[in-house]
Amino acid sequence: MEEESIILKERDNLLLRQVIAVEEFDENKIVLKTKLGKLEIKGERLEITSLDLEHSQIIAQGKINGMVYLEQRSEKIKKKSKSTMQRLLH
Repeated sequence: MEEESIILKERDNLLLRQVIAVEEFDENKIVLKTKLGKLEIKGERLEITSLDLEHSQIIAQGKINGMVYLEQRSEKIKKKSKSTMQRLLH
């Protein structure tokens, strides 16, 4: 199985592998479901130039300002409640 990879060239050409689905898309933001979690890409004049879900790959163009993996709220709550419980037991 191929690993997830992100290739960004000149801040305006993005190739991402191991994409499962596009969850949100407009000219300023793309949110992708990947093997490693949700990935949010922010920028300007963003466009998806190639989407190949059979091969789990996407190519996007535009000015890329940033990318971040989003932690799902339920995971965050679980971690917080677990650490609270650990503190109480120690």
